[in-house]
Amino acid sequence: DVAKAQLTISGTLTAEDRPYDGTTNATIDTSNLTLADYVSGDEVLLRLTGATGSFADKDAGTNKTVTLSTSGSLDGADSGNYEIVSNAPTTTATITPK
Repeated sequence: DVAKAQLTISGTLTAEDRPYDGTTNATIDTSNLTLADYVSGDEVLLRLTGATGSFADKDAGTNKTVTLSTSGSLDGADSGNYEIVSNAPTTTATITPK
């Protein structure tokens, strides 16, 4: 048996500052995220449609950690040879007091 190669998500995740609303929901931009560690020449694409982000907690504060909280999926002719093993890039954003 040949195990699937393991991929990580790399790049820059960004999140929007927002006012306090009692949740950990974060609006994120995943357009600068890519896959790392795949074999050169393989056709493997990262799909993050509908990805969501989460603040570390619901409380107001600055420079709060935001994590990609939904996993991506793989697409492309060679995607069956791979699996995502790390899909939690982080960034920071602010929750302002209400």
